[in-house]
Amino acid sequence: MVFDDLTRKAIGEVEALSKSVVSDLDESAGGIGWWSGYGLQAETMAGLSDYLIDAIRGVGRALGMADFTLHDYAQERESADSKMRTRMKNNRGDFLARGTDKPADEASRLHLQSCVYSFLNLGCSVLDTLAGTVIGIAALKLPLVKADLAKFTPFSKAPEYPSAQRIRNTLHPHAEAQAFQLGLIRSFRTSVMDAGPEGWYVWLDHKRNQLAHRGPRLQISAFVPVEPGPRVILLEREPDKTTIQGFQGDKPNVESIYLLEDELTTMKGLLKSLNAATIGTTLAARSAWDQRRENPHLVPQPHSQWHQPKTSGFKGYEPAPELFKNVTAAIINPIDAARLNTARALDGTA
Repeated sequence: MVFDDLTRKAIGEVEALSKSVVSDLDESAGGIGWWSGYGLQAETMAGLSDYLIDAIRGVGRALGMADFTLHDYAQERESADSKMRTRMKNNRGDFLARGTDKPADEASRLHLQSCVYSFLNLGCSVLDTLAGTVIGIAALKLPLVKADLAKFTPFSKAPEYPSAQRIRNTLHPHAEAQAFQLGLIRSFRTSVMDAGPEGWYVWLDHKRNQLAHRGPRLQISAFVPVEPGPRVILLEREPDKTTIQGFQGDKPNVESIYLLEDELTTMKGLLKSLNAATIGTTLAARSAWDQRRENPHLVPQPHSQWHQPKTSGFKGYEPAPELFKNVTAAIINPIDAARLNTARALDGTA
C-alpha cells in the first residue's frame, strides 16, 4: 500500500514509539520490565503493558485505513462525477433524465457514503488512541481502557491548561512527576490544536457522533457554473446541530450552514491534520517514555488504569469446536509473539 507522504511519516513515528515500548517487555517481569517496582499485580502488569502497546499500534492502523479509505473515496468520486457529467451532456444538463442507471447509481452513492462514514470514524479513532497513548505513557490515574479525546478536552492554549481542578485526581502528588505528566499532556494539546484550522478536531468529533447517533443532515450538491461543471458536495459547518437547527438563526444562508468547500477537500485536510497531530504527539511520547525508562521512579504506573474486562458470553452463530483440533502451529507477528510470551498467555494452552 502506497500511503500519502505525510501518512507514511506519521505511521513511521508510531512504529518507532511502538518498537521502543515493545523492546521493554520482559518475560521474567510479565510486562514492561522497569514497571516491576510499582507493586502491580501480575495480571494488571500484563494487561496494562499489552493495552498500551495496542493503543499505540492502533494509531498507526487507524491512520493507514483512513488514508486507504480517502483514496478509495477519491477514485469512486472521480468515476461517479465523470458519469454524471456525461449524462448531463447527453440530456441538456439534466443528470436524472434518460440513461440513468439507478442500481449502479445507488451502489455508487452507498460506496461514497460508506467511505465518508469509515473515514470519519477512523479519524476519531486516531485521536482516541493518541489519547490512550498519552494516558499510558504519562501514567495518569485514568482508566486506560476507556481512554478517548474527551478526557483532555476542551483544549486551551492558556498556560494554566489543564486546570488543576479538572485533573487534580489524575496526577501524581509529587511536583517533579506532575511537571513530567503536564509536559506530555500539553504537547498533546499543542500537537492537536496546531495541526489544522480552529476547531477541526471538534468538528470531526461532532460529525462522527452525528452519523453514529442521528444520521446525516440535509446535504447539498452544487455545480460550478462551467459547462458541464464539476460537482461540489457540501458538508455542514456545525454537525452537532439538527437539520432544522442548522437553518435557524439570524438570516441563515449557505455560508452560515455549510462549509464552502467540497467534501473531498475537507477529508484531505482532516487527514493532514490527523497526521500532524500524530507526529507531534508520538515524538513527545517517545521522549517521555525514554525519560521514564531512565528514571523509573519518576512516576509509577497506577494500578487504577486497569480493570478486569467483562465477558459477553457470545460464542458465535455457528461455532465449530472441531475446526482447530488438528492445528499444530500458527503464524503470528513477532511483536505479538513477544507479547504473548511476556504475559505467559500460552502457558495453559493445550
